[in-house]
Amino acid sequence: MSQEHNQILSSQQDANLRDDEINLFDLLTDLQIQKRWVIIPTVFCFLLALLYVSVVAPIYQVKSVIKEAGEGDLVELNAPQLQARQGSPQIFSMNTEDAFKHATQALLSREYRRDFYVKNIEEVKESQLYNEGLTQSQNFNNFNKFLAVNLSDPKKDAELFIELKLDLNNAELAVLLMNDYVAFALDSKLSEFKGNLANKLAARIETLEYDASLIRETYRTHKTYRELELEEASQIAKQVGQTDSVYSKNNMLSDATDLPLYLYGSKALIAEKETLNNRSKLTKELPYGEEHFIKGLPEILFKIQQLKSLKIDYSKVRIAHIDEHAVVPAGPIKPKKLLILALGLIAGGFLGLMTALVVAAYKRHKKQHDIDEAV
Repeated sequence: MSQEHNQILSSQQDANLRDDEINLFDLLTDLQIQKRWVIIPTVFCFLLALLYVSVVAPIYQVKSVIKEAGEGDLVELNAPQLQARQGSPQIFSMNTEDAFKHATQALLSREYRRDFYVKNIEEVKESQLYNEGLTQSQNFNNFNKFLAVNLSDPKKDAELFIELKLDLNNAELAVLLMNDYVAFALDSKLSEFKGNLANKLAARIETLEYDASLIRETYRTHKTYRELELEEASQIAKQVGQTDSVYSKNNMLSDATDLPLYLYGSKALIAEKETLNNRSKLTKELPYGEEHFIKGLPEILFKIQQLKSLKIDYSKVRIAHIDEHAVVPAGPIKPKKLLILALGLIAGGFLGLMTALVVAAYKRHKKQHDIDEAV
C-alpha cells in the first residue's frame, strides 16, 4: 500500500514538473487556437495608427543657407573717401569676414526676430505658431522655438555658413516667412550700417569744417593785422617823407631786421596793402577764391566737398550671400507615416501575442481547476 502511494505521489510530481516546463509546441498550439486574440489587437493598433496618420496635420520643414558675401558686394562701403590716407583717419571700412559676423548677429538677433514677428503677425496667425489664448510674448516664444539656426564649425567645415530651418504645418507659409525673415534681418543690419556710416560721415565733415573755420579765422586775423600794420607804417612814412625804401643793396641798412616798417617807404607799403585787398580779384576764377592763399585750407575744403558729394548705392551692398532660398519641400517631415504604421503593426502584434497567451493560460488553468474539483 505504501509503495503504491509513493508511485502516485511520484507520478503527480512528474506531472507538475511537466506542467511547469514551457513547451514550444504547446505555445504554438495555444496561439493557433487563440488566433483571434492575436488578430484583434493587431488590427486595432494598425487601424489606430492609420487613423492617427490620416488625422494629424503634416509638418513641413523649409531651409535657407547663407554664406559669406564677395568683396564686390562691399565695394560701396569701402569707398576711397572713407579710408585713411595722408594723415586722415579712417571713417568706415568692412571686409567679408566682418560682414559675415554682422550677418550672423542679425540672424541670431532676438530683437530682429521680435520686430519681424510683430510686422508679420497677420501671416503668423495663419499657422500653429499662434494661439489666441496666449499673450503676444508667449506666442513670440513659440515662434522663436520653431525657427532654428545652425552655424558652421570653422574646424570642420570648409566654408562658413548659416543654416536656418522652420517647421510649420503650412509649406507655402513657411517658405514665405523664412525668405522674408532672412531678407528682413540682413536689410535691418544693412540699415544699421547705413545709419552708423551717415553719423560717422557727418561727424568727420563737422570736424573738417571746424578745422577749416579755425584756419580761415587765423588767416583773416593775420591779414587784418598785416593791413593795420601797413596802414600805420605808410602813414608814418608819408609824414617823414619816406617814399622809397631804405632797404637796398647799396644801403648799409639792408641787412638790418629790427628797423621800423615805415622805412620800406610809402610806395612799397601802399602797394603791399593794395595787393592784399586785391587777392579776391586775383583768385576769383579759382574754386576756393582767396582761400587758396591759406596754406592747407584748399586741401581740407576739397575733402569736405568729396565727403559731401559721396553717394553710396546701398542696393549694390550685400553683407551676406543667400546661397539657398527656402522652397516648398517635396513632402512633410512629420508624421513619418510608414514608420508609424509599422510601429502600430508591431505593437499590435506584440499585444495580440501576449493577449492570446494569457487567454490560453487562463483557459488551461480553468480546465485543470474543473478537473481537480471533479476528482
